[in-house]
Amino acid sequence: MYFAFKLVSKMNTTWMLARVDTDHFSERFCASCKEMEFNCIDDILKIPPTDLIGKKGFSYHWLRELIEFLKAKKALHLLQQLPGSTGDQ
Repeated sequence: MYFAFKLVSKMNTTWMLARVDTDHFSERFCASCKEMEFNCIDDILKIPPTDLIGKKGFSYHWLRELIEFLKAKKALHLLQQLPGSTGDQ
């Protein structure tokens, strides 16, 4: 946990708490987020990747859009499961 906190604390992370909206994402992405009950990127990043895939509303098109957004923010590493985490939280 400390390792993840240290990585995030060095970044400007205000964008993580902004609402998912069509200013930054496609309507399809926003609709999927609503179906999966995600309001902001931080909500998404709290879920282990293995659990994301199983959520109703998930698609690989949605994931690709999320990955492209995180790449642009130089934050793709935040989507990866932390070492030692089993996703059983």
